[in-house]
Amino acid sequence: MGKFDGKNFMGFSGKVGGLVAYNLKGQHIVRQVGYSVKPPSKLQIAQRHKLTVISDFLKPLKGFFNTGLNLMVQDTTKNAYNQAVSYANLALEGQYPDISINYTKVILSQGYLKNPENLQLSFQRNTIEITWTKSNNDVNRNLDRAMLAFYFPDLGRAIIALTGPERGDGRVTQSLPTDFLNKRMIVYIAFQSDDKKEISQSVYLGDLFTYRFDLALGGR
Repeated sequence: MGKFDGKNFMGFSGKVGGLVAYNLKGQHIVRQVGYSVKPPSKLQIAQRHKLTVISDFLKPLKGFFNTGLNLMVQDTTKNAYNQAVSYANLALEGQYPDISINYTKVILSQGYLKNPENLQLSFQRNTIEITWTKSNNDVNRNLDRAMLAFYFPDLGRAIIALTGPERGDGRVTQSLPTDFLNKRMIVYIAFQSDDKKEISQSVYLGDLFTYRFDLALGGR
């Protein structure tokens, strides 16, 4: 990959032959494209598998990390997806082909806003409840909004809530649709200021198995 200052390649953008040019946050980028007839090496196969694991994980969480990492990448050449991939790569464990993501190490939001204390997760009667301690020391923070991600790895799907209850509410509940019940669920939370100029680092809240309340009681 190379950069050019706009004086060369006069007006060149898009794909020409084996080169593709584009603008990335004010920088002109030229990359060589094409394919190799050589069979991939073991190292290349392992790297491609890592990227597939990361991509499959991040795809349903796009709405969350696009907001959660946006402030961090402002005034840089990165975008939220690049940063999310970097963080997910640090959370990978195992060796090819048994590569997985350690969900406790994932970062989907990054900032300097403090999270509330005593975050707790529970699941009852087909409903998730998250509680936290409301602060009386800084009432101005009570308008911060909770951001929530409920990720279901077996389904490759997620429920995202970017404008949840206010910090001052001290709790949030989320009922699950039927097709999300009896499934493994990973939960993350972060908080964003009311003016959207500040955000907190995401917090991993837990890895649990959901269930249908009626079936838990022996119903059908």
